[in-house]
Amino acid sequence: MLLSYQKNEANATKKKSKYTFCLVLTDLFNEKGYHMEYNADNVFAKIIRGELPIQKIYEDEYALAFYDIHPKAKIHALVISKALSTDFSDFIDHSSDDEISGYMRAITKTVTLLGLDESGYRLVFNTGSDSGQEVPHLHAHILGGEKLQTENL
Repeated sequence: MLLSYQKNEANATKKKSKYTFCLVLTDLFNEKGYHMEYNADNVFAKIIRGELPIQKIYEDEYALAFYDIHPKAKIHALVISKALSTDFSDFIDHSSDDEISGYMRAITKTVTLLGLDESGYRLVFNTGSDSGQEVPHLHAHILGGEKLQTENL
């Protein structure tokens, strides 16, 4: 279930409000048995809908990659899924094989575009509040471009 698909479906209704979009998402989550309701007003959903500006690196039907506005390394990119998933576990439990492989391929394409394939990089998925996840939408952090610290790993 991809956000862009749901957005188009919501826009097909006569009412094109945020409220209508959220109702469509709630109905879909109830049907699919998701463990957590997706919040269509989170910052990454707004970015996917084009409501907030970003420095885009890569985009396809499964993901959108852009530079983090608060970098923790010389190169710090985010790759957000277009699936309606709150975190990695939610994504794996409720996404199709095509969505999962498409998202992972988008991460590797972003790594290549950033020029990190040879020097190395760190890939981080934060899941839940104890991990430091700030936005309840699946996203990966790609960090690199310099020697990274290894404490607390």
